[in-house]
Parts: sequence; structure tokens; C-alpha cells
Amino acid sequence: LQAALDFESASSDRYRRLSAREPDSPFADLLNSLADEEDRHRASLAELVSGGYGQTPPFGDECPMPRKVEGEIADGEAGDMAWRREAVANLIEHERASAEFYRALADRTIVPSVKPVFQRLAEDEWRHLDRLECGFRSNGKS
Repeated sequence: LQAALDFESASSDRYRRLSAREPDSPFADLLNSLADEEDRHRASLAELVSGGYGQTPPFGDECPMPRKVEGEIADGEAGDMAWRREAVANLIEHERASAEFYRALADRTIVPSVKPVFQRLAEDEWRHLDRLECGFRSNGKS
């Protein structure tokens, strides 16, 4: 659980650092939205560690989608697109690793009440991956 807490903190921090490169952009909206979800995961895991799980719901029924990244790249901003492409590729790999990490924890846990928590975290991380792919491609320039 401590590893999961650290993982969620690092994920949130990473999203926020990257969003600071383009504040007030749709791409930053996407990254900040994902950071907020990682923060909610961390808060729920912290409650689980302290024995108070269930006080703060870790997940909503749906993941709110930020505005699309359409028409955001002007003709002269190819360099910006290159950093985005590299960042998104790295973030996708990170989300894939996160999903697999939580799936493995769900498969190996012996505590019945914790298993669905890890399963849902894995599902959320897969959704994050999908959102990154869809949000990046929606600008039509990737």
C-alpha cells in the first residue's frame, strides 16, 4: 500500500509539472484532470492504510473529460508538438505500468475487501491511458 501511495503521488506531481509548461491550454486541462484523479486515488489509499477506508469515495461513476485539444497547435509550434508527443508516449507507458501494478496487486491480495479497490484502480489507470491517447489525437496533428 505504501508503494501505491508513493506511485500515486509521483503520478500527480508528474502531471502537474508537465501541465505547467502550457498553462491555460486544453492539454494542461487534460493533465490537471488526470492529476486530480491521482490525488483522489492517493487520498483513498491513505484512508485504507489508516483503516478508515470508505470515508472518501476514490472514484466517480464517470471520469470527467476536459475540453478537447482541438486547434491548439499553430503552424509554427512544431517544437511544442514534439515535446507533447514524447510526454504523452511516456505518460501512456506510465499509465500502462500503473494499471498492471494494480491488477497484480488485486490478483495477489489475500484481503477480500482490498481486492476490488485494486481492481478499480487498475480500471481507472486504463481509462487514464485511453484519455491520454484520445486527448492527444483529437488535435488531428499527432
